[in-house]
Amino acid sequence: MIVQRRVEEAGIPTIMIAALHPVAKQQGSPRAVHALVPMGANVGPPNDVKVQKNIIREALQNLIEIDEPGKFISIPYEYQAKI
Repeated sequence: MIVQRRVEEAGIPTIMIAALHPVAKQQGSPRAVHALVPMGANVGPPNDVKVQKNIIREALQNLIEIDEPGKFISIPYEYQAKI
C-alpha cells in the first residue's frame, strides 16, 4: 500500500482488490474494491476464469468511477469452495 499511496500522490489513480478490506482501509489504501473472498484468493477461486475476469473488470470499472482517494466499494462476489 505504500507504493499505491506514492503512485496516487503522483497523480495516477490505483485500485486494490482487497480480501480484508478493514485491514486495507486501516493501512491507508487509497482506493479498493472488496468481495467475500479468503486471503490469497482476492480475484476469486482458483481456475474460475469467469469469476476472476469479472472481479478484475469490476475493479477496473471502479477505478474509473471512484473520483477521489479513500473510497472502498463492495463488489457482489463470494468465494464458493468446490468440494
